[in-house]
Amino acid sequence: MGRIYKRSKHGPYWGDWTDPNGKRQQRTLRTKDRKVAVERLRGHELAATPQARGRKQRLSEAIGYMISTLHDKAEGTRSMYRVKGRRIAMTLGDPFVHEVTRDMLSEYVSKRMNATDEKHGNASPHTVQKELITIRRALREAHERGVLTVMPAMPRHSPKYKPREVWLTPEQFEAVCAELVPHRVMWASLAALAGGSAGEVERCDWAKVDMGRRRVFLPGTKRETRARWVGVAPALFARLEAVPLHERVGPVAGHWASVRRDLHAAVARANARARRADPAAPPIPRVSPNDLRRTFASWLVQNKVPLLTVATLMGHSSTRMVEKVYGKLSQANYDEAIAALPLFLPVTPVSLSGALSDLLPPTPVQLGETEK
Repeated sequence: MGRIYKRSKHGPYWGDWTDPNGKRQQRTLRTKDRKVAVERLRGHELAATPQARGRKQRLSEAIGYMISTLHDKAEGTRSMYRVKGRRIAMTLGDPFVHEVTRDMLSEYVSKRMNATDEKHGNASPHTVQKELITIRRALREAHERGVLTVMPAMPRHSPKYKPREVWLTPEQFEAVCAELVPHRVMWASLAALAGGSAGEVERCDWAKVDMGRRRVFLPGTKRETRARWVGVAPALFARLEAVPLHERVGPVAGHWASVRRDLHAAVARANARARRADPAAPPIPRVSPNDLRRTFASWLVQNKVPLLTVATLMGHSSTRMVEKVYGKLSQANYDEAIAALPLFLPVTPVSLSGALSDLLPPTPVQLGETEK
């Protein structure tokens, strides 16, 4: 068997092996996980054998093999690829990898986007994009293993992503919480006051709530690097402290299956209550669980917290998602920015009537007076 090695301390593993013709092969294994690297190197060695090169592989097999090598990815990511693989098999069928062409994939995109029957489903552009990513990744893996000789061109499909702009003011958030039962208020508070995603909120456990240091641990769901300790805001601390000691066992908020429906209903009740008190009151927007997380980021950004700090609190490795998706400024921020522009001395108004009169043609009245 060949060997794996690294060319740089923080770079991916590389593979070094000898093919059946005695030729030395070196190739990046595209992973920093040693276990995944060993398995991928073994795949390259097997693919180089005459038996493997003469074997045809179905697309479903290629997708399955690709998923089996994703040991460095979270279970949620692998589950997403499995779901997309099943949908691809339903719509595209199960061709051999060498039969997949750009025209076939273009037809697949058209069928998924414009389907009216229940079997194929009318998918959103973003869903189709994830399915194409699944196909491309599986084909690339097959190509690197030698099962696929020529990598087919992928059709152009770039959905325009428009992030949601919804976030709540503190007053709106409290109005919505007033319409929720207590344990659901805790769920919403962990999202809006600690920045937890739906999965992180539901996996948050009392064993990882440090009341002495006023911090709570949010387990990462997509990857381990997202696991983090977050300071507890005063409003969240008051709600945590209100829970009796004998009940501080197990999940802090628990699973909320109907979270979207219940949040929408709470918003509707809060708006109805506000209209009865003041018919001119601005309505509270319908919110999703991710909108509560956006509320957390927006409050911090509006209070001039550095973007890198906000990103770290949310479990992101860079500020890109905060800038593009989560951190929203308020109108007060824009007004404050305009007010910060430098002030100039007042300009003395100058009468231009005399100067303009020399440039304008004479009026008929003036002509008459001149003739007289």
